[in-house]
Amino acid sequence: MDTPTHKVDCFRNRVAIEIEWNNKDPFYDRDLNNFRLLFDLRAISVGVIITRCDELQEIFKN
Repeated sequence: MDTPTHKVDCFRNRVAIEIEWNNKDPFYDRDLNNFRLLFDLRAISVGVIITRCDELQEIFKN
């Protein structure tokens, strides 16, 4: 579906997923605004952002 927004990483059955591994605040804002617009346009029903947290860094090192 063509949209006037930032391209979503994954989309299926009206669920949009953004994967942001080393995300910064401006990207969260962009993704949240993008999901809001796509929801308002009735293009998605759910928006999900997958990211990591610093507490998990030790697990990934192993």
